[in-house]
Amino acid sequence: MISQWWTGPNGKTITSENKIIALINHPQPGYTQWTTYEPGTRYWHFQFIEGSWLLVLSVLLIAAAIWLIRRRAA
Repeated sequence: MISQWWTGPNGKTITSENKIIALINHPQPGYTQWTTYEPGTRYWHFQFIEGSWLLVLSVLLIAAAIWLIRRRAA
């Protein structure tokens, strides 16, 4: 899910946090909850991006740990 918002009977976006909480607990006619999602076709693309930066971070942390261990041992 990317974003979520509510609109009232007049079509305008509701910005009051208290009103949104009340609508979640007690839905009323005329109010609409809108939600946007990323399409399922982007799933593997996002997995690749996240996996890549985590792999790079892991390699950097391992290299730093090896460097520190060798430095202290010398």
